[in-house]
Amino acid sequence: MPEPTRTVVAALTQDPYMEWALLKGLKFTTCGLPSPGPKSLQLVLECDEALKDDLQAQAQGTSGPHAEYFSMAFHEIADGESDKKIYSVSATDEQVASWRDVGKLRAVRAEYSTARTVPLIRFVNSFSPTLALEATQAAWSSAPPSNTSVPSLTGNVMVIIDDGLAFLHDAFRKSDGQSTRIAYFWDQDPSHVVVRQSNGQIEEFDPFEPEGSSGPYPTEWSPVADFAYGRELAAAKIDTLIENLSDSRSETRMYSDLRYDRVRLALAHGTHVADLAAGRQPPRHGPAAADDAGSDATHIVMVQLPPLVSQDTSGGGLAKHVLDALTYALRKIDDTASVVVNLSFGATGGPHNGSSLFERALDSIIQRERSKGRDFALVLPAGNHFDAAGHAAGVVRPASPVQLGWQVRVEDPTESFCELWIETSRIGDVMVDLMKPDGSHGGRAQVGMTVFDGDTVESSCCAISTSTGSVPSAPAMSLILISLLPTRLEKDCSVSAPHGLWTIKLSIADWKAPVAFDAWIQRDEAIPGARYGARQSLFLSTRPRQPATVDDVAEDPVKRRGTGNSISNGLHPIVAGACYATSGLPSPYTAARVAVLCSGRHQWPDLVAPGDQAETAPGLLAAGSRSGTTIRMNGTSVAAPQVARAILNLFAGNRGGPSSKPPSPGMDSAEITNALLTGTDQGCRIHSVKAPLNPLLPLDPLTQARIGAGWLNVGCDNAAFVPVTANSASRLATSAQEGRTQE
Repeated sequence: MPEPTRTVVAALTQDPYMEWALLKGLKFTTCGLPSPGPKSLQLVLECDEALKDDLQAQAQGTSGPHAEYFSMAFHEIADGESDKKIYSVSATDEQVASWRDVGKLRAVRAEYSTARTVPLIRFVNSFSPTLALEATQAAWSSAPPSNTSVPSLTGNVMVIIDDGLAFLHDAFRKSDGQSTRIAYFWDQDPSHVVVRQSNGQIEEFDPFEPEGSSGPYPTEWSPVADFAYGRELAAAKIDTLIENLSDSRSETRMYSDLRYDRVRLALAHGTHVADLAAGRQPPRHGPAAADDAGSDATHIVMVQLPPLVSQDTSGGGLAKHVLDALTYALRKIDDTASVVVNLSFGATGGPHNGSSLFERALDSIIQRERSKGRDFALVLPAGNHFDAAGHAAGVVRPASPVQLGWQVRVEDPTESFCELWIETSRIGDVMVDLMKPDGSHGGRAQVGMTVFDGDTVESSCCAISTSTGSVPSAPAMSLILISLLPTRLEKDCSVSAPHGLWTIKLSIADWKAPVAFDAWIQRDEAIPGARYGARQSLFLSTRPRQPATVDDVAEDPVKRRGTGNSISNGLHPIVAGACYATSGLPSPYTAARVAVLCSGRHQWPDLVAPGDQAETAPGLLAAGSRSGTTIRMNGTSVAAPQVARAILNLFAGNRGGPSSKPPSPGMDSAEITNALLTGTDQGCRIHSVKAPLNPLLPLDPLTQARIGAGWLNVGCDNAAFVPVTANSASRLATSAQEGRTQE
C-alpha cells in the first residue's frame, strides 16, 4: 500500500491549539454555512509592552475604538516573567492569522482560549459584522469610562464566577427579603451590546441577529466600564427588579424580559454553587447557625460566563473570561476588603504542573492581592475524573514501544484532543505515530511542525502538532497535540474523523535512554441544557476496573493519579476535593494527585468537603434557579464553594481593627488550610486522633492522595461516622455516578 500523502506545515505559534484552529478548526466551523465573516478569538498572551504594541499595529484597519469580540482589545491582567505582562486579548481570526504569518507569534507565549468548536452556537451560525462594528463602535465610544468615584466594596466580599446565576433569587437577598446582597452582576455574553445614547437613554441590541431586524431596544442593563462586551447590573437596579416581583412565576417573566436565558432550567449550576458559597443559609448538611458569609454585611460579586465558555467543557474558553472577571471584580473592591473567589470550573488537558499561562496568571493575581496586606483566596475544584480513563503515563524504552488505545466515540459532534507531554530535551528522541481505527497510518509527529493526514488541510480529519519549550518549568516540557475532527458533523462537510479505537504508538531508537511521558485526553462531556451531545473519549486500560483503594501499577499505562483539574496546579489557589458528608470517604469521582507533588505545592488537593450526602444519597441540596426551590447536585464543584464559605468566615474573624502599621502580607494558602482544619466544629486533619475513619484500618496511599490535609464540614467525632470496612472501601469504585456539574 503506498504511503498516504501528508501535509506538513511549520508551526508559527507556541500553541498547537491555535495552530489547529487557524489552519483547520475555524474552516470547519463554516462548513455548509454562508461565510459568517470574521470570527473572534479569545486569547491569553504573555509578552513585553513593545511587542504588544507591535501586535496591535499589525492588525490593519483596527485603529480607533472597537468593541471586543468584533475587533481587538488588550487588557493587562498580571505580571509575567521578567519584564513581560500577561494580557487577555480579543482579536479576529484574520488579525491573529496576520500575526502568525509574519512570525510575530513565535516570540509570544500564547494560550488559545477556544480550543474546541461547539456546534449550533449563534455566534458561529449567524453574524452581522457590519451592524456589529457600527454599533459596537458607538457602544465603546459612549460607554462611561472607569468611574473611580463609585464607592469601593469593603468588609467581606465573595466573588462567584460561574454559569447559570439567578441574581433575583431570595438566597442572595438581605434579611429584609427585599434588597440584594449582590453588589455587581456582569453578564459576559457577547450577544448583548449595551449603548448609552447621547440623550442618556440606555439601549441594547443583539449583533448576531440578521441585519434589519428589530433593535436596539430599551434595557435595564448598563454598559460595562473597561470591557466592551456583555452588560452589567448594580445593586440598586437589582433592588428595583426585586421590588417589581410578585411571585416565583414573575422571576421567570423578569428573566425573559431582561433577555437573560442562563437560568431557564430548574437546575442552574452557578446558583447552586453560589448558594453554598454565600447563600443566606449555611449548607443544609452543615451547622444550622448563621454565619458571616450569609450575612447582610457580605457583598457578592457575580460574573456570568458566556454560553460558549460554559458549553465547551474542555475549559478552552475559561482563561480570557475568568481573568477578565477577576480584573473586573477587583476594580470594584477596596484594597482593605477580605476577598474569596470561587471558580467551580476546570479542564483535563494541560501540563498539570502549574506552569500553564492561565495558572501563572492566577498565581500572580493572588500574590499581588495578598501583598497588599489583605486576606485573599481563590478556591478551585479538584476535578471529577478519577476513574474516567483520561490520563496515561509511563516510560518508553528501547525495543519496548508503548501503545495507547484511544477509544473515540461514535456520533460525537465535537472535536477530540489528546495531549502528550515530554521533556523538551528529549522530545526529538521519541517517535509518535498515530494509527486510525482501520489500521492505516494517520501521521508521525515532527518537532516544530503540524502534520495533517491528507493532501490538503481541508482533506484531513486529524493532525499532530508539536510545541517545544512552550512551558517554562524545570525541566522544560513540550507538548505533542493530536487533534481529531468530530465523528458526527452537523453540516454536510466532506471530512469527519472515524470513530473507534485509535492507537498512539511511542517508540525510541535502541541506543537512546528511556523517556518518560504523560498523556491527557481533553475533557469533552455533555452538560445539562447543552444543545448537543458531546461524547468523552478515553484510554483503554490493560486491566479490569479496580476498587478505588487499589493504586496504579507500572504495567498499566492508564492512571487514576494525576487526574485532577488541570487549572488547579498553581502554587496559591486552594483546591477542594469531594467526600461523603456521613463517612468522610472520598466521593467516587474526586481526583487523585500524582505520587510526587509538582510546582512546590504543600498539598494537592488541600482538603476535601462534602460533595455527596452519603453513598445512598449522592449530591447535596442547595438553591434551584427560582426562589424557594432546591436541587441536588454533586461533584468537586459542590465541595469548592463550601471551602470558599469557610474561608470567608475565617477572614471575617481574622480582621483586626484600624491600624497605622504598614500592611503585612495576607495569609498564604497553607496557613488558610491549617486554620480551617484546626477547629473540630468544622474540620479535622487527616492525622488527627479524631480523624473520621476507623483507626484500625489505616488510610491507603491512594485514598490519602485524594483527601489532602483533611476534612471540612464533616463531623469530626468518630461516633458520627460509618466504620470503614474492606467491603465499603471497595464499593467506592462502583457507587454513585459522577454529578453532572461543570467540575
